[in-house]
Amino acid sequence: MKKSWFAISKDVYVSLHAKEKILLYHTKNGHSFITSNAHHIRLINEVYNSVNLGVVDLEIYPDINDDVLDFIDKITSLEIGKVIEKTTEDKPLNFLPILNLQNDIERLKQTNQEYLIGDNISQYLNSVSIIINNQCGQKCENCDIFYKQFPSCSKFFDEPFMPFEAVKNIIVQSSYLQVRRINILGGDITLYPQWNELLDFLKEYDFSYHLWFNLSQIQDVNSLISLPFHKEINVPAPYDKDILLKILKQTSAKTDFTFHFVIENLQHFEAVNNIVNDYNVDNYKIVPLYNKDNIGFFEENVFLNEADILSDTIEMRKIFCNQKLNSNFFGALYFLPNGEVKANMNSRTIGKFPDHSILQLIYMELMDNTAWRKIRENGKCTKCIYRYLCPPVSNYELVLEKFDLCTCG
Repeated sequence: MKKSWFAISKDVYVSLHAKEKILLYHTKNGHSFITSNAHHIRLINEVYNSVNLGVVDLEIYPDINDDVLDFIDKITSLEIGKVIEKTTEDKPLNFLPILNLQNDIERLKQTNQEYLIGDNISQYLNSVSIIINNQCGQKCENCDIFYKQFPSCSKFFDEPFMPFEAVKNIIVQSSYLQVRRINILGGDITLYPQWNELLDFLKEYDFSYHLWFNLSQIQDVNSLISLPFHKEINVPAPYDKDILLKILKQTSAKTDFTFHFVIENLQHFEAVNNIVNDYNVDNYKIVPLYNKDNIGFFEENVFLNEADILSDTIEMRKIFCNQKLNSNFFGALYFLPNGEVKANMNSRTIGKFPDHSILQLIYMELMDNTAWRKIRENGKCTKCIYRYLCPPVSNYELVLEKFDLCTCG
């Protein structure tokens, strides 16, 4: 083996930021290898040394011993590393994947080239959420925390409703961008003063509209079914089973309904599981709610461990993405009734609409980074080998003020 070259597969991600331990992860077959052996780590670092061009000459490498040879044999069997026999003195080239964004925002800011951030920013926005009112006749428990964890109605907004002209302006400006989805939220959105006019206006622009309701707000199922847009129904526990079953029966053949079952414990989960099985519900999601008293439920059922993180193969593109932006938040803007605009409902306000155009708001978020580029850079994540394989920071971390919802490290 000494008369050989050693290289790492171009499909392997190596976590080099944790100096005392490294992870080698194959982004095609999902194989991984973790080592804290100093000799192993030095060999991998030599592969990434720019002078070696991704290949180490084992014949002259000074730290070859049985332990290193065994390491090479193990990762080669996993297709993570590869040994290339020397048939010529010409050194092979091995182009390792390295993240190098020409339009990296922080790099542009450091080099006083912020003006380049404006290039193609119209393509960054893909989702707009318009909160049109705060009126609602229901008194749901946890109304004040639902909307901070997932899309939901809420009465906890300052203004009773957004002016109709502002709603129209948002939609018109969005039609010139790359926006694909528009969420319409509020308290009970059917109580919006110009509800019928709004529905007519929405039909003039070709977006994927999603209208959000709470199960408790639904009185007339037929009127809901007749709406020519996708209906998102939040179903918090405890729910009115009679109303729920009536809706499920009448919408079983509909593809423009999605039911979001909000659960706070295992009993809620089991009840939902029985419902969806008994009534063959396909178009549903299960959404955990942190209610400040169920951290144990989250630790057991929401927090991740190493097996969870590695359960599905993670592409190199996704790992690189996690190093620069937050795919949970990126590309979304929330327009509140009082004109405030946020990139996330747990983040500070970016600016006001229509004082700032949507393009200006996109630019401001890219510069200020209230949410779109929030990556795992807090707590124990900073030294974790799974840092960029983990899902991005979510609303749950922001609400719990805990940025490592896992048992790793």
